[in-house]
Amino acid sequence: MPSARDITLGISERNQKVATIICTNGDFVDEKAADRIASSRSIVPFISIDGLRDLHDKRRGEGSYDNALKAMGRFKERKAMIGYSTTITSENFREVSSERFMDEMVKIAPS
Repeated sequence: MPSARDITLGISERNQKVATIICTNGDFVDEKAADRIASSRSIVPFISIDGLRDLHDKRRGEGSYDNALKAMGRFKERKAMIGYSTTITSENFREVSSERFMDEMVKIAPS
């Protein structure tokens, strides 16, 4: 049985006229998934980042920040367009609106 990821990617790959944004925490973005997503012109992955390492890991679990950055790095290697999504709360508002956070996201983004 195909996974939900394979079904979603398959539908998006067949429908090139509409952009599909896929939000992910990065946990399941292995080399194969990164290749497949990067080769599609219609799929734009958004990686969930809720702050810098300490705050993000506090909210989403230890190691989740590194997993998210690893996924972003895989897309960057393939020169794929990516984005990031942030759930803004009173706890992380100052951090995610800081120059330091924005600089980190720009540094990670494909050039």
